[in-house]
Amino acid sequence: MECKRPKPCGINACPGTHHPLLHHQQETTQGNEANVNSSRSKCGQVALGVVMVNVVAHNGSKVLANLFFDEGSDKTFVREGLLSKLHFDDP
Repeated sequence: MECKRPKPCGINACPGTHHPLLHHQQETTQGNEANVNSSRSKCGQVALGVVMVNVVAHNGSKVLANLFFDEGSDKTFVREGLLSKLHFDDP
C-alpha cells in the first residue's frame, strides 16, 4: 500500500509522516501545576450505521437490502439469500 501522505508532519520540526493532528505535543508545566489524565470505560451498546439500499443485479433487477457500516472491519460479507435474490450464481 502506498502512503498517501508522504510529506512530514512539521509540528516542532517532526520528520514523521503522520497527520499533524495525531502528533503528540508535550505540554510544559511550571511550579505546582500538574497534568492529570483520567479515563473510564463503560460497557454499553454500540450503534452501527445502517442504510436501506437498492442493489442492482447484472440483469437490471433490484433488491432492497440493509447495508451495515462497520468502520472497524476490513472484511465485506454478503448473505447467501441476497446473492440468490440477485441471481449472482447465474451466468
